[in-house]
Amino acid sequence: MDKKEIFVAQSLVDFFKNSHSNVSYKVGENPPDIYLQFQSKEIPVEISTLDENTLNNRTTLAMGYFALVKEINKQVSGIRSEGLRIIVSIYHGKTKAGRIKKQLIKFIYEIINSKETITNRYETKIKDVVCKATKYKNDSGRIKVGAILSPLDKSGKKKIDPFEFHIVGRLASIIAERVKTKEVKCRNINSPKWLALYDNYINKFTDMNSFEHTDTYKEAMVLLKGSVEFEKIFIVFENGQVLEIQ
Repeated sequence: MDKKEIFVAQSLVDFFKNSHSNVSYKVGENPPDIYLQFQSKEIPVEISTLDENTLNNRTTLAMGYFALVKEINKQVSGIRSEGLRIIVSIYHGKTKAGRIKKQLIKFIYEIINSKETITNRYETKIKDVVCKATKYKNDSGRIKVGAILSPLDKSGKKKIDPFEFHIVGRLASIIAERVKTKEVKCRNINSPKWLALYDNYINKFTDMNSFEHTDTYKEAMVLLKGSVEFEKIFIVFENGQVLEIQ
């Protein structure tokens, strides 16, 4: 098991200790990744990660942009603010994040310093990359920047479903892909079986000190259609919090 899977497993154990005095986990046969062991039973649990790479299949490029956004968040964390959330949609094609780093940071600071009305939309083009941004009020008292990466290529031939571009809709699509993939992988495991998904998507948009991240997942689950073979589905956040969504 890798470090992330161990973190998810231990987070689940800590979560269930609130209702079960005796709970632990053991490594599974892959599948499943682990078995949660309770006093009178054990449940097979498959573990996976939720991020945009499952949809856009551009791992290197995506991680470059998310690393840049993480760096921007560190830079703006010290700015005093009533609270802002800035969502940037990046139509990057195959352009690497490093090529637009300085200009994107400048663009973000212009939005932060703008006195225009909240939710006003901003747009800029940096080299071949189009960036569209919207800012919202954030009750956390901090500034949070998140990015949505577009699969649009430079030719503009690849169409984008507006539903996919909505954060909640995008999340629903990511969950659906993970569930479907893991159902196939775990088809020979008898029920009951559970699925635990590590969040590496909503953490880029929301403040973990509020309920926004959990509310977003609940909204996304409403959009999912069809039955699911896993009796329970859990979201595990980077702070160790566990949310049962199924």
